[in-house]
Amino acid sequence: MKNANRKIALTFVCAGIVSNNLRADVWYYNITNETGRIDVLTRGPYATQTAAQQMATRDLDQGLNVGFCFSQTNGNSSPVVAVDESRLAVGFETSPAQSLLDAIKRMATMNPKPEIPEAARQHFVKAATVLKEAKDQSDYELAASEYIRARNIAPWWPDVYYNLASVREAEKKHDLAINDLKLYLASNPDDSRAAKDRLYQIQAEKDLAAKHAADGQAKKQQEAQVAQEKMRHILAGRWVKEDASDGDRGTLSISGSDGSYTGNNSAVHTGQGEAYHKVTMKDFDARGRQVSYRIDMRTIFNGVQRGWAIWDYSLSVSDDGTKLVGTCRYQDEDKDHPIDKPVTYSRARE
Repeated sequence: MKNANRKIALTFVCAGIVSNNLRADVWYYNITNETGRIDVLTRGPYATQTAAQQMATRDLDQGLNVGFCFSQTNGNSSPVVAVDESRLAVGFETSPAQSLLDAIKRMATMNPKPEIPEAARQHFVKAATVLKEAKDQSDYELAASEYIRARNIAPWWPDVYYNLASVREAEKKHDLAINDLKLYLASNPDDSRAAKDRLYQIQAEKDLAAKHAADGQAKKQQEAQVAQEKMRHILAGRWVKEDASDGDRGTLSISGSDGSYTGNNSAVHTGQGEAYHKVTMKDFDARGRQVSYRIDMRTIFNGVQRGWAIWDYSLSVSDDGTKLVGTCRYQDEDKDHPIDKPVTYSRARE
């Protein structure tokens, strides 16, 4: 193929005539994406058809990548020069096609129909082989790319669009499949019944896929709302310390919801008599998945404090909401430095 490194490959070209051959234009059609949108580049005007055709041929000789275009003017088939994907096909029209669909409809009126270039068949057979053995998305993408190459060489070939629609359907790209079937109908109107039924089938698949996607999204939102509501109360409940070897056997009780939790510990008591422990809970804070608090114990003898101990807890709730796990920093009057210990609370069954 000539000039294969061009970023934009011009895929087919038409020469147009106006006012009884007194003027001619050349229109280059560029298929720009996988949906088949075309751009039009106008060259001219030229005084005669011959001049237009000579300029188009000259463009080809200078390396433009052009393929094929067929048209009719005044009910007569236009002249065609089509050798392979690097050669020129010149048709004569009074105006350029506005879309690939428009161009294909014009091509469908050709009688006789042009032959399929060998290069197009090569890509078509490769695509069909890949599609037959396709196992994953990359295989489908390869098949689609080969069908698109065949389409760009022979855009009037109906089978390309029908098979390309099959690839799009397998990829769940329903909009592209529908677009390809519309192009198939334009290129082969004699098969409209079967193709329209296939079009309705893919439209139904698209609608069903959209419904499933909407249902899935609604389910996710519902689950997110349930999880969010659960998170608002995830710290609430009774929590029992698994290891009470440090002497604190209190049960932690948390009530309320996020932003307004309150806490209590069963070890808390004011004490009485000549000798007792006064235990208080201080600095309780609970939000999100975190809870912290202090247990403060004072030893009282005959109304005088004789000793003290504190436990500072910093805990996080587990992902399944069944445990509070963290550290307890313990210190008393006999220790110069606090001691950090791992600690775990389990949610009590109500």
